[in-house]
Amino acid sequence: MTTSDQITTVVICVIAVLVVGAVPFALLGRSIGQSKNAQVLGFWLGLLLGPLGLVITLFSDGRIPCPFCGDKINGKPEICKSCQTRFRWDGDTCTYYPPKESSKS
Repeated sequence: MTTSDQITTVVICVIAVLVVGAVPFALLGRSIGQSKNAQVLGFWLGLLLGPLGLVITLFSDGRIPCPFCGDKINGKPEICKSCQTRFRWDGDTCTYYPPKESSKS
């Protein structure tokens, strides 16, 4: 076996170990980030940083706060679960309508 063949074998082994080791962290990071609307961030942090990326993903939060109650909302909801604020989405632009006041007589 020549030196060139040995180097090629080592490079292939290193790449295989990195791929096999990094992919589970990427998938786990995506899974962790899913509940916080940070799937893409969790995937890339897990892929590039491994266990450290998972820890960073745990503290990342891609959710936006409701403008009236401050509760974190996932994705693009039509109504805030906490205060019933209505949202209308046009792509990434959001128009919101305050919750209706309940009239007590």
